[in-house]
Amino acid sequence: MSKLDKFAEAGAVYASIPAAHKESVYVAEASMSAGRCFYRAGQLADAEKWLGIAVAAGGVHLVRHSWDH
Repeated sequence: MSKLDKFAEAGAVYASIPAAHKESVYVAEASMSAGRCFYRAGQLADAEKWLGIAVAAGGVHLVRHSWDH
């Protein structure tokens, strides 16, 4: 979806993973992806929310890594 500039839709799909699977090992990564997609869609409040969830889920290394590129 991101290749079609449907970032908000992609963000919603990624955000559904942590919502449906709170104990999944992919919560941090899915939250990070949701945050990135919402950021690209210009939905900054949603981006901030999901990036914060990514950090809280132990995804600090994902956040640092994403800004290195």
